Amino acid sequence: MALTLTAACARLAAGQSIPDQRISVLNLVHTARQIQFEVQNNYTSAITFWQLRLHAACPNGSVAGAGGWSFDALRTIAAGEDAGLFAHMPIQPIEPGARREFSFVRDLGVLTLQSSRIGAPEARDCDPSEFQDLTVIFADGTGAGSADLIAAHLAERHTQSETLKQWIGPLHDLLNADDPVGGLQRLRRRLDEEYEDCDGRVLRQDKLVRCGIMNREVRQLVNEQINQIQGANERPEAARKRVERMVGFWDRFEDLLEDLP
Repeated sequence: MALTLTAACARLAAGQSIPDQRISVLNLVHTARQIQFEVQNNYTSAITFWQLRLHAACPNGSVAGAGGWSFDALRTIAAGEDAGLFAHMPIQPIEPGARREFSFVRDLGVLTLQSSRIGAPEARDCDPSEFQDLTVIFADGTGAGSADLIAAHLAERHTQSETLKQWIGPLHDLLNADDPVGGLQRLRRRLDEEYEDCDGRVLRQDKLVRCGIMNREVRQLVNEQINQIQGANERPEAARKRVERMVGFWDRFEDLLEDLP
């Protein structure tokens, strides 16, 4: 049976979301193996982030979290025509007035740890996962749904912005390097030295974000440019244009982050 949820981030548990008419969740269907629905953007600003959460009913009457998915379109927006190069999983924003279909795999059973009479937690099988809520953030920095999730993701974007600001200068230095590959290799070494403590440790959330954007994303793109330039044996002029495109992507991404409240 299809359900229509006209309140943004409509949750199945009452009182856990803030009703908001700026989006609608339409035609929600749970099949044996999938959760399907559509999202309608009723607002004047594009949706650039959305997070779906799932939950499951358990035999003792409780409800357990069952994971979910989240998507951020800022990198795709910043990459523009180069999304295939710099946004490794292109996520298009949901524009004002647009409707988008979603289909996700449904867990047939959810295993959760719950307290027992003897004190030690017990593993219990719960029902198949179901739609819990949908939280979104718009391009103007406002959001609809879980206030905690909205605040957490905006804080993450702020940390990304502050971290990226530290590396915009070194990224721009690449534009003046006599040897594009040499400049990229020097920047890669600096990233390795600065974030050598990112691997194999339990990290605070802010450090985790810093390690994620710098050690994974910036270093990965820098390394990819080195491999592509060397693999194609590109001439210096072509290599410089490749570097310019990468630096331009990070500039636009930082501008998007900076524009958020």
